Amino acid sequence: MDKKYNSEKEKVSSLKLLWNFLPLNIKRFAVVVFIVLICSSFFAIFFAGDAVSELRSISRQIDNYTK
Repeated sequence: MDKKYNSEKEKVSSLKLLWNFLPLNIKRFAVVVFIVLICSSFFAIFFAGDAVSELRSISRQIDNYTK
């Protein structure tokens, strides 16, 4: 049990060391990318129903036009 705990603690500390080693501009870039990914996934989930219904109506219009 202690061995597993120590390895997990070592992983966390190595990630902290890596994060502290990175330059400030790369840290800011990583944070901005993370925020953009969260926002884009939120909007994709939130507007998925509207997008599907819009595509269906466009498909119906195309079908009616080609008849």
